[in-house]
Amino acid sequence: MSKHGKKKDLWINLLLVLIGALVGLLLFEIAARPFNLVFDSAHASKELLSSPTGRKEYRKDTELGYVPQMGPPYKYSTWGAKHNQYPREKRPGWLRVLFLGDSITDIGYTQDYLEKLCQDRPIEFWNCGVGGYSTFQELKYFQRYCSKAKPNLLVLNFYLNDFDGSPVVLKDEDDDYLFVTPYLGQEQFHPWWFRHSAAYRLLLSLRIMFSGRVGLTDDVKKCLQEFMAVGDREGFRFGVVVYPWLDRFDRWPHKHRRQYQDIISLLQELKIPYFDLKPFLESQLNNHSPEWSRVSKEDFVHPSREFCEQIARYLLAEGLIEDQKD
Repeated sequence: MSKHGKKKDLWINLLLVLIGALVGLLLFEIAARPFNLVFDSAHASKELLSSPTGRKEYRKDTELGYVPQMGPPYKYSTWGAKHNQYPREKRPGWLRVLFLGDSITDIGYTQDYLEKLCQDRPIEFWNCGVGGYSTFQELKYFQRYCSKAKPNLLVLNFYLNDFDGSPVVLKDEDDDYLFVTPYLGQEQFHPWWFRHSAAYRLLLSLRIMFSGRVGLTDDVKKCLQEFMAVGDREGFRFGVVVYPWLDRFDRWPHKHRRQYQDIISLLQELKIPYFDLKPFLESQLNNHSPEWSRVSKEDFVHPSREFCEQIARYLLAEGLIEDQKD
């Protein structure tokens, strides 16, 4: 066979291999799509949006994954805050403090004690916490809803697992919605392909297996910078309270130690005022057991009422709320 003929055969073989690979990929995509394969990702159960309770309390949102139902019949007002006794119109001489965060904020123990301790002072405490939210969702939620309250002080309650990626909404085989947060930064994956391709999700999962949760620190940094920029534009102060894993530091999981170090480094780099509750927890554990700090024995995330009362006193003593008014 001539040299030209061999070269032609090589190109034909390469083309056949490529066609075979594409056909195989297409067949895998068709077979895998009904199962909605999502690996190494944080995802809320579909019951959140498909069960009667979930449908009553939340609704699907293509940017945020889900948002609370809002209005008089629900727990949240149309400004994204839980209903409270304060007027919407800002009162002269009053300090409006707005809290953002996930379920720790949503439960509201710390804010309740702050409100009780400050009941004789002209201060309003607005709770805009939404369970399960990450920093990305909290930023977008504030910009869309809560900014209407025009706070004097915006407090972001940051828990270590807030290092999560951007939400993506998928449909399962029952036409229900599945809320998924890929463990990758926004610039590390393509949301459209993630939403529509099981093969792409598998590819990302293999990448995560070998490279870890890349890009998430950059995501949080950008969100914090945007909070600061919004505060400069709209005239409010911005601060962060860092909530710890509720145990002695030498027993923290490795990933939470890394997350803790990452958020403290970011806050210091960006020169954002912050209140680190890890050292305070350690001081409290000199006189209490770790279980005292938790709402339940096996819950290492949500602080107990007793610990939250001490947190509130600590935050006030450290100057979280100053008498700065419009």
